[in-house]
Amino acid sequence: EVNLHDWSSGVDTTLGTHDATVRCVEVLPSGAVVTGSWDSTVRLWDARAAGAAVGTFQQPDKVYAMGVTEHAGATLVLVATAGRSVVVLDVRR
Repeated sequence: EVNLHDWSSGVDTTLGTHDATVRCVEVLPSGAVVTGSWDSTVRLWDARAAGAAVGTFQQPDKVYAMGVTEHAGATLVLVATAGRSVVVLDVRR
């Protein structure tokens, strides 16, 4: 499960799930949450609403690491996979 904890109220909200272990979590400058999993997917979540997966991006293998950067006005998610691939996702698309 991908859970969001509200520190002021102490309430946990489940944003959604992956089919295997969630290995990585990043927060984008927009406030969206991006997760990478051993189910070979990267998912983008709207943190304002439970179950609101904005997108699912299939990867060539298990996701082992992720990073977020901005380049030329675009927010990019860098994904490293078990198969030694590095994938660059432009979250505008």
